[in-house]
Amino acid sequence: MAAILLAREGMEVTLLERDQFPRYHIGESLLTSAIPVLKFVGLYERMEAHGFVRKHGGYFTLKEGAPPGHIDFRKVSVHQHSYQVIRSEFDHLLLQYAAEMGAQVFERTAVTGVDFEGDRPVRARWQQQGGSSGELEFEYVIDASGLSGLLSTKVLHNRKFQPAFANVAVGSYWKGYDEYVAPDGTPQEGRFFMEALRDGSGWIWAIPLHDGTMSVGVVMHTDEFQRLRTALPTEGAEGGADVEAIYRHGIDKAPHLRNMLAKAEMTKPVQTWRDYSYIADTFSGPGYRLVGDAAAFIDPLFSTGVHLAFLGAVSAAASIAGRLRGELDEDAAIGFHDRCIRKAYVNFAIIVSGMYKQIRRQDEVVLYGIAQTDFRAAFDVILPLISGSADLEGDAVDPNTIDRAVSFAIEMVNERAQLGTENPAARLLVKKGSVHEDLTAEPDQAVGGWYIRMERGRLGLAQVVEQEKIDKEKQQLTNELLEVAQSS
Repeated sequence: MAAILLAREGMEVTLLERDQFPRYHIGESLLTSAIPVLKFVGLYERMEAHGFVRKHGGYFTLKEGAPPGHIDFRKVSVHQHSYQVIRSEFDHLLLQYAAEMGAQVFERTAVTGVDFEGDRPVRARWQQQGGSSGELEFEYVIDASGLSGLLSTKVLHNRKFQPAFANVAVGSYWKGYDEYVAPDGTPQEGRFFMEALRDGSGWIWAIPLHDGTMSVGVVMHTDEFQRLRTALPTEGAEGGADVEAIYRHGIDKAPHLRNMLAKAEMTKPVQTWRDYSYIADTFSGPGYRLVGDAAAFIDPLFSTGVHLAFLGAVSAAASIAGRLRGELDEDAAIGFHDRCIRKAYVNFAIIVSGMYKQIRRQDEVVLYGIAQTDFRAAFDVILPLISGSADLEGDAVDPNTIDRAVSFAIEMVNERAQLGTENPAARLLVKKGSVHEDLTAEPDQAVGGWYIRMERGRLGLAQVVEQEKIDKEKQQLTNELLEVAQSS
């Protein structure tokens, strides 16, 4: 996406991709915030034509026996749906479109290192699978290397992990499953479904896909995963229970999902993903930007991966384009990208922390503001945040609604108790008042007095004061025209 945005601005862009596309990737559920970005770059029609499952929301069963929380995108977003995608196909569409827009795309080409001159990166060393290698000089580099995080882990050494979210996910794909049925008895075709495990050890996702299969994954803390390795029957497996045994054990702890899979058949071997949440101390610097999982990763409970990736791509492209056009200095461009991503990350970290508090306490209701076992009201309040609308559709959401959502989310984790002030993601949470101001004072998407100007040919950053001046001049001209009309 970053390559698409910059190439459309007429800039010389080289995209080095380690793998040969299409290639498998987890992370199939998107938020509505993807839609305005896809429309802006001209990819929305292709997405529609491809046939991906339309996602209008999801159901979250946080406590066994309680009505589920319902995320209904139609309640808050201008764009009332997103997609559930087969990532190999979705990512391939993006890669091909980047080439169409003018980016030079090299697949099977891994970046093995980045050379700096002072504090600025100037060239990348690459190695192709065929054996050839070389160097590529650049003015700016965007690190979208995912979990491996080339700059963060190999050069900057600034990645910090979050022990509370040191999770492991195990998953596979099923066919012949039954659709989720809402509490009112209506089938929810294509809806995302989440269910807390009844022993509080984790949760499970169910994502219907357009090839007729459903992605099903179990998420648990790594300590629980290792415990099950030795606690479950081995059935001949060396070194403890295998991952399929742990996977089926998790499914058995989710009654709704177990019923949905009662007649289903698993179509692929069980895979394991390390879902350790982490965040870099900084996401930008002179000549570089970190985006997507290379910058930060938050627990997948609310399908935020692609949202944060797209937000990072837009922010990186806009801050670089604006800097190259001389619209702002380097420090302002760096500061904008860093704060833009951190602001979104902290929002999600707060909410996920609160939800985990409830997932792990299946014996009682512990969420702030929930007087009885009905979580629907809570989901209605935080919907602007967990749909992604507050980050990429801020002008379409009432600022008071965003303010209420942030306030509720902060209370939900009992003023930072679930994150801990030693956690990098919680540095803005040292004082409730300061985080409230930081996260809600600029609901119009402005960060540090700047906002993203989403206009082809002029993608960049603009100052709020400049826009206010323009609006004031327009109003003055309108008044003068009215006076002329009235006098004549």
